[in-house]
Amino acid sequence: MYKLKLSLLFFVLVSALFFSLISLVFQIYEHRKTYAELDNLKINKSELLFESSLLINEVHFLRNQSILREVALTQIGMKAPEEKDKRTIYLKAKL
Repeated sequence: MYKLKLSLLFFVLVSALFFSLISLVFQIYEHRKTYAELDNLKINKSELLFESSLLINEVHFLRNQSILREVALTQIGMKAPEEKDKRTIYLKAKL
């Protein structure tokens, strides 16, 4: 009777050890997979931040251009030249 209980206890402990090892391997796999996804997301984030800064610079440039155009038209009284007002200058090339 004592040996039966001892063998049953041994079987339960070995089974628990086996299942905990399988669980540990699964958790390590999930950790590595999640870490790889995190690295990919960090790379995507840095690329998106770079593109965002480029777009912000472009917006600032275009906003400055539109402000300059508005000031030139309203406050200074400038206008875009018409075709008849444009002059073309040709220079002879020095050889």
